[in-house]
Amino acid sequence: EFTATCDKATVVNLTHHGYFNLNNGKGTIEDHEIKIYGPSVLDQDEHLVANGSISSVKGSPFDLNEFARIGDGLKKVDEFDKSYVADKRKDMLVAEARSLQSGIHMKIYSTEPIVHFYSGKWIPEVKGKNGTTYGPLSGFCLETHKHPNAVNIPNFPDTVLRLGEIYQHKTIYKILT
Repeated sequence: EFTATCDKATVVNLTHHGYFNLNNGKGTIEDHEIKIYGPSVLDQDEHLVANGSISSVKGSPFDLNEFARIGDGLKKVDEFDKSYVADKRKDMLVAEARSLQSGIHMKIYSTEPIVHFYSGKWIPEVKGKNGTTYGPLSGFCLETHKHPNAVNIPNFPDTVLRLGEIYQHKTIYKILT
């Protein structure tokens, strides 16, 4: 849960940027399956910054409204680094990921309107727990937040927190085995 207040008008757009590998941290995430309850994505400029346009994912490689293997998607696109406009569901479920290898299934619930999917292509090689080496595609992110770059795009929802207001959002990462 995120909560914030301010003493003067402040742009606020907080998120959790944790990486997940549902195979107990082993190997890549290419065999993971993902489902995002998002009918559209925020279009981006050449620097991957939201530019104010929104496109439907229907019929595109970014259509993840049904479970799809991440590795199959990466054969169609260079990487996944997209902000999906979440389908406003009563139960707040915005995305799911699962590993058929480990049997781990994760559900992500959020009060926020955006779920950003990053496939981890640019993860640098690093040593982790027990000497494990991590690198590109060793983990993925599903980050929930408000519209990125909204402060520069008039038609996006306002992300300015004003004096006397309270910013709150809640995201739940529920792990099922």
